[in-house]
Amino acid sequence: MESIDKFMQLFKRSSSLFVLILFSSVIYRVTNLPLIEFKSDEAINLYLAARPLFGYSFAPGATTSSLGVLNPPLLIYLLFPLTLISLDPKIISGMIGVINAVAIGLFFLILSKYFSKQIAFVSALLLAFSPWQIIFSRKIWAQNLLLPFLVLQLFSIFKIVNEKKQIYWLLLVSSGLFLIQIHLATLFFVAIITTPLLFKITKKSLPYIGLGLCLGILPLVPYIFYEMKHGCPDCTALGSVSEKAQQESFVSFIEKPIQIMGTSGFYKLFGDDYLTFRQTFPLAYQTRIVFGSLFLLIPLSMVIFWRKYPQFRFFVIPPLTIPIMYYFFSLDNQIHYYISLMPCLALFLGVGFVFFLSKKLIILKSISIVVFLGILLSSIYFISSFFHFLSYHQSLSGEYGTIYEKHELLIRRKFEKYKNDRNYYEMFLSSFIPYSFAYADIPFSKMNYSPHLSKDALKSIENRLLKVPEDPQAQKQLIAYYSYPLITQETLYIVRQKMKENPSLQTVYRQLYERYLAGSFQKSIIHPSTNIVFEFPEHWQEDVTSDTITFIHDDLMMVVTSASHPNLNSYSPKDLVAFINTQAQVYECIDDEIWCGTTIEPVLVGDMSLSVTLISNTNKMINDESVISAKGVFKRMLQSAHAGTNT
Repeated sequence: MESIDKFMQLFKRSSSLFVLILFSSVIYRVTNLPLIEFKSDEAINLYLAARPLFGYSFAPGATTSSLGVLNPPLLIYLLFPLTLISLDPKIISGMIGVINAVAIGLFFLILSKYFSKQIAFVSALLLAFSPWQIIFSRKIWAQNLLLPFLVLQLFSIFKIVNEKKQIYWLLLVSSGLFLIQIHLATLFFVAIITTPLLFKITKKSLPYIGLGLCLGILPLVPYIFYEMKHGCPDCTALGSVSEKAQQESFVSFIEKPIQIMGTSGFYKLFGDDYLTFRQTFPLAYQTRIVFGSLFLLIPLSMVIFWRKYPQFRFFVIPPLTIPIMYYFFSLDNQIHYYISLMPCLALFLGVGFVFFLSKKLIILKSISIVVFLGILLSSIYFISSFFHFLSYHQSLSGEYGTIYEKHELLIRRKFEKYKNDRNYYEMFLSSFIPYSFAYADIPFSKMNYSPHLSKDALKSIENRLLKVPEDPQAQKQLIAYYSYPLITQETLYIVRQKMKENPSLQTVYRQLYERYLAGSFQKSIIHPSTNIVFEFPEHWQEDVTSDTITFIHDDLMMVVTSASHPNLNSYSPKDLVAFINTQAQVYECIDDEIWCGTTIEPVLVGDMSLSVTLISNTNKMINDESVISAKGVFKRMLQSAHAGTNT
């Protein structure tokens, strides 16, 4: 109670500044909400959080991380209370923005107590208007909920170090475990910031540490059972992380903590539109000169912090060591991997600016004020320009993609006639999730769709598609069912037959067929005059005319035409090719005991008749082994040929 009373007294003394910080933090986090990112990750997060509202249980995991590892479900537990208020992605994103704004306000109050109001004000203001912090505070993505737990980490450390409050070991340990579950890369930050405490503080409360461990692991229990049930596939994925990463230079890792406090790396969000942005807002582009001062300011501020606050020197360790560890473990050098450093970096800058402002030298004070205001105003102008540009163009060719409002309009129009359907919101959210997530071997599919359906259940879902042909949930359930354990030619044949009575299965078939071709490294092509589909290796070349397809493989060609000439005697043997097929006439061309071609006609596919010719693509002699091998490949092509589905 005593600590709460002191905290409230501090709030009363700092209330005006607190309100200013809160307003500064909110203004860019809860405005321009129609411009939010809402792609597959955001849609999956919201859909999984809303599952209980759709009549399902909580999923045991969340999205798959950039490391290829299934994320624990803590994020969806945190989002669930928000879904009780609204399922609108704009409103959910706005609430996440408010949560982050409050976290910055608490950050200000905490620094006011343990440092000074001046340091707290400068640090919180820099965090409030940081362009990257704003981007990572307003969408339904795991990393957007890191800041509140990072603030709790700092608060716990101050309580333990300054006030020797043992109970805060519980908060420190549990919030650290929550951070790791939200974003695995924060493991490095939590380990580095916590380890010095274990050695620095002689008195440690093992009961509170144990309780913190239990509390922190509790949300992980369903995930652990899920991994055990499926043979821990993510253990393997985690072990191969370094193989997937695109390694950058060592210097690019070292400079990332400084870049995240400015605007470096925004070009990735813009993509090819970055040049247009530069031309439209040249002053916003020139702010990079102002942010360039951070490369001097941050290291200098870290030195000042090291000297002024010896009890917190270990705060300097994460910015120095995390980039090195990321490089050593070959992790992707993505900007959001450094969010965990932002509160510490803002604190360093606050200490640095206040230190320079406290000096009597007028020129030093003046430079400090100019640089601080320059960074602050540059941040405001840049993020304002970004949103203005985004509002006008509606989409960026880079990682940001198309704004939510544009997608929302198209999807609401598509499902307008189903607005009174009880599954409307489920269909709406599912529409943002690509079909590729529905295949039976994908983690999202394993958590949401059963590959084992009874005949009645299967019939019920197929009937649902007859009533609502665009229902993405029904489509994805069928994709999961038919893709388990593997998509085969027999599977595709079954779905093709069902399509005759249920044309709404076309989307399901198309997705299955595309996955089948990709899995077997094949492409498909339709014979123009007969509508027959041929599957062939993706590295082959093809040439199509109005009546002929020519497949070219190394030194051999297969020419497919419609069989309009039943009398094969009209063909010269050297012009004919075909394939070994017992139901057709086979003609082998032998010239001086050397193979020169094979012809087969008619080749029947459905009710269509084709003529197929296998001949040399060069003037040189083809050896027997190559001919036999080619015949085998071409035979499998003919056996898999089928009538087109008009999909």
